[in-house]
Amino acid sequence: MTTLMNILQVLLTWVSENPFVAIGIGSLLLGIIVGVLTEDTAKASPPSAPPPSPAPAPAASPSIAAAPIPPPTRPAAAPGPIKSLYRTRSGRHLFSFSLHWQPEGFRIYVVSGVNYAAYGRSDSCHVTHRLHDIAGDYLCIAGAQPGNMAEVERLVRLWCEATERYCLTGQTF
Repeated sequence: MTTLMNILQVLLTWVSENPFVAIGIGSLLLGIIVGVLTEDTAKASPPSAPPPSPAPAPAASPSIAAAPIPPPTRPAAAPGPIKSLYRTRSGRHLFSFSLHWQPEGFRIYVVSGVNYAAYGRSDSCHVTHRLHDIAGDYLCIAGAQPGNMAEVERLVRLWCEATERYCLTGQTF
């Protein structure tokens, strides 16, 4: 259990020192906890008989070619919404996001961010590049929704920095 505590302490230190944090951190922590618990359980339980070997697969007909397996439509590491934080380079604003997997890619919902009125700026969805549905405001992205976490991080960073610039200077994006 001390190993788990050490890992958590290192992760918390890392999260506090980096501007873009927590993309999938919940999944990572869950994986670590499950791994540690599985390791502890394996040490405590006596060895068991090996599982029976599976039955051989039937031979494929030579006239039917095996179709390639399509890639998964949902990332394995995204069982539900992923929480994400981004602090702007200036350190003035901290944004919170909830990433939801849709058939076309990730939808990036803005959970919390900047108070546009405090800067005397319009919070119009058009000006701030947000759209709205029943779940809340999400980033308006031209073209296809991001299909991987690297693209999500890039878009979140661009949107947050542009939003801060809009609040401070009035320059739209």
